[in-house]
Order: sequence, then C-alpha cells, then structure tokens
Amino acid sequence: MLRATRGRRPLVAAFAFFRIGSVGVLAGLLALWGTGLAQANQTSTTTVSFTLAEVIEVLSWPSGAVSLAGAPDEAVISAPLSFRVRANAPWGIYIRTDWADGRMREYDPNAGDYVPSGRSLSRGIEWAFAPSGPWVSVTGADFPLVEGMPPTGAQGTVVEFYLRQTTTFEDVSLPAGREYRIVLTYTAGLVY
Repeated sequence: MLRATRGRRPLVAAFAFFRIGSVGVLAGLLALWGTGLAQANQTSTTTVSFTLAEVIEVLSWPSGAVSLAGAPDEAVISAPLSFRVRANAPWGIYIRTDWADGRMREYDPNAGDYVPSGRSLSRGIEWAFAPSGPWVSVTGADFPLVEGMPPTGAQGTVVEFYLRQTTTFEDVSLPAGREYRIVLTYTAGLVY
C-alpha cells in the first residue's frame, strides 16, 4: 500500500508500480511468443525398424502316387519327381520312408493296410538326381535330398530327383489284389 506523502511521490510510486506491472506482462507475452517460435522450429525423428520373417514355401510337391512295375534283376527308374520351392533363407528338403529298412512291403489296397506277416522286397528303394545315379538308399530316418540351399528369390528353385527299385529272383510276385508299397515322406524346412 502506498503512503500519502507530500508532493508528487504517490503518483510516481503509482506510475512505477504500473510500469513494473507492464514490464512483467510484456515479459510474459514475449516468453509465450518466444515459446511459439521455438515450437514451430523444433524437429523430432522416428526410427523405423523391420524384421523380415524367414520363410520357405513349397509351391509344388512330387506326385502323391507313383506306380512302378518290373521284372527280377531289373532296376526300374521312375519318371522325374520334383519340388518347386521359394525361400528367403537357407533351406533343405529331407526324405524318409515309413519302414526303417526302406523296403517295400506287401499291401492290401482293399483293407487299406500292410498285410501282417506279409512279404517284403529284398532291396530298398533308392533316389538320385539323375537316372544314372549315384543312388542313395531311403530309410526310416530323415536324409537330405538337398541341404543348405541359398535363398531362391521370387521365381523359386526346382529340385528334381528319381526313384529306383531293384528286385531279384528272391522277390515273389504277389496274388491279384495285393501290391508292394512304401510311403515316402518329405520335409522341407529352413536350415540354421
């Protein structure tokens, strides 16, 4: 509160108070205006990262059924079987049979099952990349057809192979309605 004094002092004091108050308001406005300028010129960044999943896609598998026929002491070779694969990471294809020794067993198509205590061929089924071989036995354990293959690109890669069954005179011809059969299982996957 201002005291009344002689002369003009109360007016000077009031003016000084007004002036100090005006400077405070002006400083506040400048501070707000300055903040507005600073915000208009500020920048920030966003870093975007992307993790690409490793994928293998089998576009086509070998035929679901292959019929072979032959005579003893004759090697019967299938037509080519093939996979078409696309992958963006190293990959492989593995093959195995449903029998540990890889030999075809007597099968009854009407019953839809192998014949208990039925016959089996004396030699196991084999595979190769060419009809001339070299031939590799197929067993009940996964074995690589190809392994550590590089990424394929969008077009993919074709893997072609052949099957061979060799018989001898030890093998017996089966009665009508029976056949020798084996199931091959393929596994395509990424290789780490």
